[in-house]
Formats: sequence, structure tokens, C-alpha cells
Amino acid sequence: MERGIHLANKNKIKLTRNKEGLGGPQYSVTYKVNPRRCVSHAILSALVGDRDVVMVMNTDLTFGLAGKEQQDFEEFLQGVKERGLVYANRTVPSNKQVTIFGLVLSKTKKKKEDAQEIAVYVPNAVWRQEDFGRCLPTCGVQYYIAEAPMDQTENIQAILDMPEEERAEAFVMDVYDIAQLGQIGINARTMGEEDLRTLLGI
Repeated sequence: MERGIHLANKNKIKLTRNKEGLGGPQYSVTYKVNPRRCVSHAILSALVGDRDVVMVMNTDLTFGLAGKEQQDFEEFLQGVKERGLVYANRTVPSNKQVTIFGLVLSKTKKKKEDAQEIAVYVPNAVWRQEDFGRCLPTCGVQYYIAEAPMDQTENIQAILDMPEEERAEAFVMDVYDIAQLGQIGINARTMGEEDLRTLLGI
């Protein structure tokens, strides 16, 4: 717990419970941006605990400089391959209206484009590796925290094919992090506000 308190005080972590009925995540977390991604990884690790994680990235759901989405995706994919992680990726038609936590986000497209999408299974032992935080994209990634270890090869493609609502039901927590903005959205099926504050040390 002292580690969590130190982390919270140093990086100005704030947790806010969002009003029900307005769409979006149950909770929002803001934190001091760190270009080395270590703050983001530390906060996410506090939420992950000893569980496995499925990371989902879609270039339609990324934020940052226009045209940089593909580069960020390819860098992440390369890091996944280097670590030998189980993943499924595909090219899908780009959608001008995409959703995060049920909120519709509109992205202007000048021409017909494709989007890149990937789901990666990250065992907890890999997540806890000291250098793993360096491979996390900063432009927007969804993290689905598993209740128990899953069959990686059998489930990863199925997870990629699941609608957002089914994914949320299949995992104990759904987290969306945009590290370059210092913002996290959280839906937690089995935890309340005090539970999250305890994990984060705030």
C-alpha cells in the first residue's frame, strides 16, 4: 500500500466517479503525463494485480498527430512479436463513428481508409516484467483484465470478434488509457469506488 500512496502523491492521481446515465466509463482517472510511460504502467499494474490482461488496439480509437496511427500500431505489433505474445490482428474498414464505453466518437476521414486492429494476450508474468511498460502505446489502448487465466490461442480471435458489450461482460475490468493525455477510463464489474481508491493508494 505504501507503494500506491507514493505513486499517487508523486503523480497527482485523481479518481472521479462519473454520473450514471450519461454514457462513458464508470470512473475516470487523471495523472501526470510521463513520456517514458512508467506512470501509466504503474497505475495499470495497480489495477491489474495478479491477473492476465488482453490488450485491444484499433487505429480508429487512437489519438494524436494525424497520420501517426499506423506507425504507432506497427511499433506496438513489433514489440508484441519480439516478446512472443499470442495475438490476432486484422485490417477492417475504417468506421467514422466508433465507440468507447458506449460513447460514440466521430473521426473525420478525408477518404476511404482501412483501420488496423489487434488483440494481444498478456500473461501476468509478462506484464510484470520491468521493461514491459515501454512497449505500451501512448495514443489509446483498451485493457481487459481477466478474472482467471484463459486459453490464449483458443480465445484471442474470439475476443477480437466480440462486440464491446460482450467483452465488458467477459472480464472483471475494462480500462481505456491514453497515456499521452494522462487519462484513464474504468468500468469495474466487481469493484466499487473505495476498492479502486485502495488499489491506487488515494
